[in-house]
This record gives sequence, structure tokens and C-alpha cells, in this order.
Amino acid sequence: MNQIFYPRSMVVVGVSEKADNLARHIAENIIQFGYKGELFLLGRNEGTILNRPIYTSVAQLPPALDLAVILTPAATVPGLLDELGAHGIRFAVIESSGFSEFSKEGAILEEEIYRIAQKWDMRLVGPNCIGIICTESGICTIFVPTAPEEIPHGSISLVSQSGGVVLTCIDLLAAAGLGISKSVSVGNKIDLKESDYLRYLIDDETTRVILLYLESIVEGRQLVELTVQSPKPVIVYKSNTSQASAQIAQSHTAALANDEGIVNAAFRQFGITRAMTFREMMIYSKGFMLPPVRGNRLAVFSRSGGHAIIAVDCASQFGFELPPYSDELIEVAKPFFRVNVIERMNPLDLGTVFNFDAYPILIEEAIRLNQADAYLLIFNYRRETIPVARAVAEKLKSLSRQYQVPIALCYFTETDEVNYLEKNLGFPLFSEVYEAVQALAASRDHFQRIAQRQTEQNQPSAVSLPQDARHKAHWVLSHTTSAVLSLDQAMQVCEAYGLPVAPWAKVYNLTQAVEVSARIGYPVVVKAISEQATHKTDIGAVALNIAD
Repeated sequence: MNQIFYPRSMVVVGVSEKADNLARHIAENIIQFGYKGELFLLGRNEGTILNRPIYTSVAQLPPALDLAVILTPAATVPGLLDELGAHGIRFAVIESSGFSEFSKEGAILEEEIYRIAQKWDMRLVGPNCIGIICTESGICTIFVPTAPEEIPHGSISLVSQSGGVVLTCIDLLAAAGLGISKSVSVGNKIDLKESDYLRYLIDDETTRVILLYLESIVEGRQLVELTVQSPKPVIVYKSNTSQASAQIAQSHTAALANDEGIVNAAFRQFGITRAMTFREMMIYSKGFMLPPVRGNRLAVFSRSGGHAIIAVDCASQFGFELPPYSDELIEVAKPFFRVNVIERMNPLDLGTVFNFDAYPILIEEAIRLNQADAYLLIFNYRRETIPVARAVAEKLKSLSRQYQVPIALCYFTETDEVNYLEKNLGFPLFSEVYEAVQALAASRDHFQRIAQRQTEQNQPSAVSLPQDARHKAHWVLSHTTSAVLSLDQAMQVCEAYGLPVAPWAKVYNLTQAVEVSARIGYPVVVKAISEQATHKTDIGAVALNIAD
């Protein structure tokens, strides 16, 4: 997949000189992001974009370019893809829409481009996507005009089924001072799936944290296995788990819904970090950008007694221990307090310490004395304290990196100052105690799972299935015309694989229903089979508890 993110040569297809041409925006982004490879532009009419000529024929291009990015009307894509394949191109990003997410005719086109890709041994990103980003190679194929400074370079990589979510995450990460290494919008994922990108990013040296936004999970077992086995944190935002959202998603990226109960149970069982909101994605991302939390001890230092109490509640909720501070640390702390009596309590209330230089001194001493596995400073201050507070943040950033220990900074001050620090500090900053502890807990849980993996074998493994079960399942699937199995088909597959099911039968009239009910035993349930009605109860097509 390196050829997708690090192409030595590429062509953008669909370019024109028109100001509103989307493929033109792609070409301009690639040029402005500093791509160093060979870039060619292909369109229907000759012209130039930023002094680059627009070619009008695939034959004019050098053979065997590494990558093609296509944004043309859907009906033109099969022919173009066939020409590009014949010209030696083996990787393509198809950003055009109008395929299976749009209509049955679009689905037929989608099948055609997949067949063409197989014919030429091509790998496809998309279709119906916003493309790829690699800040290291200067690749940005999104079709929205974008300045390089809007996508700062970093070590977080993103795989998203939605192009809009890509743009949202990039904006949120940039505002939080977190940069992007790579991003891919997978769209309808007719070829390359989320598991393909995940496998690549797990091995990618420039990626430290992986974010996944998914509306459907095509290869669930493989995705779970990769996520569980990954040494890198993988944060999953899974949407489209309700019937209402499924209808929208079907027209968005041709996604099939995954049941919320199944998704949640699988994620919980295997300890996958699941975000329920964009904000949670950012919280977890910040936590994983700190050094790993290797244990369960949390040390809290707070300027406010009230915030300290909140921290105790949060620590309890997320399962952290708050061990009392040692006598050695208290002795170091005494000269900074205006009162002679200091309790050895954790959190340490710094309310009477007005020499803010003491904060990093005390935290460094706590680190040296191994007081905890993670550290939290809660600092509330007003505008006049801004210079000192910034200096404290810089010092604690240095300490965290020097000692490779997680120090979460939770600052309460004026909004513009928090925004400034988040964007410019170059270190995670939190604005809620709960979120800081939540982030530390996610890091702890992830790295504890890695430590336990050597001795525990609780990750999912492939199941050996009888050959006759495979044949039975294949027969059932080959005789369905719907993307969703009917109840009787689902029962047949379950029985073939030895899964326990209630006694059942498919009948075609009332006489058969009475005969079968007598044989399997009352009470019984009667349920209509219809591809048009997903929820049978809503239309009265289910009758429960029928007695003899």
C-alpha cells in the first residue's frame, strides 16, 4: 500500500481550468502540499493548472504511473479505469460518486469497475470518497481547496468511511494541537477494506495512533483481531447502529448497519477503545499521545480543593488508585506552603502555594520517588497568571518527555487562552478533569492489555468449520437476492454451523402451520417472511404465544 501513500508518480483524472472543477482542487492541493514526485493532469480539454499542462489522452502519459486519482462522472469511470489499467497503472483512488450508494444502476457500474480492477490486478480506494492524505509525502487528494497549514504534520492516522468526517477530524485534531500522518476516506470500499488500511497503519513507522470511523464493518472478525493484536492504540467511532441511521447511511456510503448490541459486546469483550462522539475521539487521542500509563496509581496535584474532590470522583469512576504521598515528598513540599500542616493526602491541595514554580518541582520529585504511574495537574488561574501558567506547562511537557511518564495537564482559564495553549503547546491539554482521567484510563487499559497478551489467549480465533456446513451456507447464500437473510435462511445457516436454534419450520398455509405446531409443541410464534418489511412487529406480522 506504500504506492498509495508514497507514489513516485501520479495522475489526476478529470481536471479542467474551470474554477469550480473538483479535480482541479485535487491537483492544486497536491502541488501546494509540496509533492515531490511526477504529477500529471488529465482532462477532456487542454489547458494548464499552476503551470502544469492538462493532457487529453491516457496515451500521452508515461506508462506504469504509480497512482491515478479519478474524479469524473460515474458513467465514465469504467472506461477510464480500463484505459489506465492497460497503461500499466495498478493503484487508483476513485473519488467519483453515483455508485451503489445512489441507485441500482450505480451498483451495476460499481460491479463493473471492480471487474475491470480485477482484470488489470488493480487495487482501488473508494469509490465515493474524498481520497487520501499523507503529510510526509505531500499527498492531499481531497477535492476541497485546502492550505497545508490546515493539516499539520503529526503521528495520528485516520481511516474513515465518510469524507466529511475526515475533514471534521482534521479540524478538531489541528485545534487540539495534534497532527495527521495519514488519512484515507474509504467510501464504498469495494476493494480495499478498513482491515487492509488498519494492517498497513499498524506497521507504518510514522503512525502512533489510529482513528477509525466506520458506518459498516465488512470483515468484523479480521478487524477485531487486528485491533486487539495491535501494539498501537486504535480508537473506533462506530455509527450506523440503529434502524434510522441505517437508512441514511445506505444512501451515504452504501453501508450495511451493524447491530449496536453486537458491536458493543464485541468491543467490550476484546477491550477495543470505542469513542461515542468526536469529542471522545479527541480525548482518547490526547491520552495516547502521552507516554503510556503502565499501572493503576494516579497522583493528583490541584490548585483548587473543589477540583481535587472532582478528581477523586473521576479516579474512582475509572478505577484508579490514589496512594498517599510519601513523607519524602511532603518534606520537599513544606517550604512552598503558607501553613505548616500538610496532609499526606492524594490529591495534594496546592491552594496555599502561590509560587507556581513549585508545581513542576513537586511533580518531578513525585516522579523521582515513583509515587504513581500517571500524574495530573489541575491548574485554575486568571489572565494575570498566563505567563507563569504557560511556563509551568512547558516545564511539565519537558518532564513528561524526559522521564517518559504521562503527565495530564488540566487548565481552567479564559477560553481564548485554553484554545491558544491547545493549538500551540505541542502537548496534550485538557479542559475537564473527567476527560483528563478518562484519557489516562484509556491509555492504562490499552497498555495493560498488551502486557497481558503474552499470557492470555482471549482474542478471537478462527473457527474450523465442517465442509458440509460450508456447502450448506454457500447454497443458502447463493439462493438469496437480498443483502439481508430472511429468517428461514438465517436459521438454516445457524443449524449448518451447529448453533442452537428453537424448533422451527417454514409453512405456506394454515393447515401446514397447525400440523407443524402440533409436532414441535405449543406455544408457538408465527412470523411472516418478507424482504419488504424489516420490522415485522410494526405491521402486525408477528403473533406471539399461540396456544393449542
